[in-house]
Amino acid sequence: MVGDGMIWAEPNVREAVDQRMAGLMLALLQAPSQLGPLLEAALPPLCAGAGAGFGALLALSDGALLAAAICEAGRAQPVDPALVELLLTQGIAGYAAARSEPVLLRDIGSDPRWGPPSLDPSLPVAGAAFAVPLGEPCEAVLVLVAPDCEAFDDDAGAWAVQALDLLRQPLDGALTLEHALAALNRLDERDALRRDLSAMALHDMRNPLQNIQLAFEAINRLSGQVGNDQWAAQAGKLIRMGQHSTAQLASLSKTLLDVARLEDQQVNLALQLAPVEPVVMSALTATEALLEASGCQAGAVLAPGLPDVPHDPALIERVIANLIDNAIKYTPPGGEIEVSASPFANGVCVRVADSGPGIPPEMREEIFAKYFQIRPQSGMHLDGVGLGLAFCRLAVTAHGGEIWAENGPERGAVIAFTLPGPRDDG
Repeated sequence: MVGDGMIWAEPNVREAVDQRMAGLMLALLQAPSQLGPLLEAALPPLCAGAGAGFGALLALSDGALLAAAICEAGRAQPVDPALVELLLTQGIAGYAAARSEPVLLRDIGSDPRWGPPSLDPSLPVAGAAFAVPLGEPCEAVLVLVAPDCEAFDDDAGAWAVQALDLLRQPLDGALTLEHALAALNRLDERDALRRDLSAMALHDMRNPLQNIQLAFEAINRLSGQVGNDQWAAQAGKLIRMGQHSTAQLASLSKTLLDVARLEDQQVNLALQLAPVEPVVMSALTATEALLEASGCQAGAVLAPGLPDVPHDPALIERVIANLIDNAIKYTPPGGEIEVSASPFANGVCVRVADSGPGIPPEMREEIFAKYFQIRPQSGMHLDGVGLGLAFCRLAVTAHGGEIWAENGPERGAVIAFTLPGPRDDG
């Protein structure tokens, strides 16, 4: 590879992945499959690994800028593509994309290839810049800026090229998803439910599958380091994440089918007159891996002497597990989640409470609509497209119960639902 008269040797395939590459792998594993969040998650470890103080990651479609993110001082955020458009059309990103090879600029303050004078003033104006393209035709360009060109030595340059190549698979999935959803949006309104379910399946199934593929690729690369305690722990974390993604995919598939069947009233409930306590504990067990990964603590508070109620244990377990999963998404690491059950009329009321920011009053009904999601706090990413609570309402309603949202007495949100007792047919 050649850039500004400097020859960059093709990186040799390394027998083991170093700490920088492991950090990038974990960032990609934890990133949603949407294009913007994927760029945002990948950029900080890319900048840190190359020793750059500033970075921009541009995603392209047919040569046009589709999405972008920037990173400064280790913090990344998605940006309006217009902010970095000139880097592509008249600047360093365009040079790298057109030549399909890295470009090194030793002084962006004096080199016109950095960008025209009309470049957004919030972008760097001094230092050295290094641009690396991905794919041919180009699908993405990574632009890095450091105080001087010594930061971009042979190791940093080779590492940036190798690390960016790791982004190829998830980026391809995100771009495919963007095109698929755009195509779905151009269809007419006929058969809307089928299109929506297909879009959700494409959207949410790609992310777990991508995680599984990346996790086991990483495990394969880390296999030579199993004797090292640090790398063994890292490999264990990747394995658990792959296992969770597999379970997530299976659960999603079942939820998609059940939502359609519940809406069409085609589900035959396997009702049993039984206690709800085992169902609550089973749901907590099913979400242990997710709780561990999130850093949240969860427990159950079950009132004594709860009556037996007619319910489908498998379906209600999934309702409670979905509510726990929803609580985790909006609870900061180290927060608490409590699942409680108490008598209600002649039945039982189950509550899932978290220690997050709570639910605005005007949204307490909207959250049960399909595809609706409350915007998370800064730094949080949401998986899914807002199907979990819609499923919960359909399942609870099929049992003759009710489900609603409220805020806790001091903090956090509470999602509660009822299961009526046996009917007295007299």
